[in-house]
Amino acid sequence: MVSETVEVAFRWRLLGEVTLDGLGKLLFPQASAAPGVYRLEVDDDQASVYFGEATDLHQRFGRYRNAGRRQPTNIRIQELLCRMLSDGGRCQVSVAEILTFQAGRSGACLDLRLKAARVLVESAAIVLARNEGIRLVLNLDPAFDGSLGSP
Repeated sequence: MVSETVEVAFRWRLLGEVTLDGLGKLLFPQASAAPGVYRLEVDDDQASVYFGEATDLHQRFGRYRNAGRRQPTNIRIQELLCRMLSDGGRCQVSVAEILTFQAGRSGACLDLRLKAARVLVESAAIVLARNEGIRLVLNLDPAFDGSLGSP
């Protein structure tokens, strides 16, 4: 049997606050058009966090601002953020910066243009956040997550 070892180290770089404009629409801090993994930290009556990945971060944040009728995740996050921000809550957005990636015995490239690479980092962030237990992880179905028990 052959075993594989993969290690990824990343940190979060704060982009800034998500706010509402005069029309009550979401305003995200400036983000590049590059691919990446992002984190929305929501501080409301219950601290929560949401992780996502995108081929173009700037466009992705724009889709939260202008969610289409057939985009259930965009609509859900848009409604959550608008409600929470209008009630005085806060939301910060950060992007993942890859520090190191090791595969086997040699260094390898973790190219975020590849969806599988972004999903690897996003999934690791979700698992880490759930294990920390500090915030509700909005990516997880509450019923399923509850059935897993405490981390």
